[in-house]
Amino acid sequence: GYTWVKTDKAVLLFDNGNGSLAHIRIGDRELLTEPLALNFWRPFTNNDEGTGYPNRLQLWKHAGKNAEVTEMKHYSEGDVAIVSYQLALPVRGSKAELTYRVHGSGDVEVQAKNMP
Repeated sequence: GYTWVKTDKAVLLFDNGNGSLAHIRIGDRELLTEPLALNFWRPFTNNDEGTGYPNRLQLWKHAGKNAEVTEMKHYSEGDVAIVSYQLALPVRGSKAELTYRVHGSGDVEVQAKNMP
């Protein structure tokens, strides 16, 4: 399922399956070309290759996209809508928490915590 948050200026859609922010629409304009999900990946350097990181850390490449929501909360604090997800990551029992704070202005704050 999905959770919708509507402000005077924006409409946001959150994916309750993986905790991603799937859409941000202002008027008729969609601001995202793809959902915003956790991303633990970065390009490797020459030093990384020497340590074997590319093979050992490959598990994290799609961990955010493949996260599963284990708990979801949504509530308001004044003119701020809060959508919060507890996530199970598909890497060695890791967990994460994503909290979105959507202000009445349409501004969005995102807080992410990883618990390996």
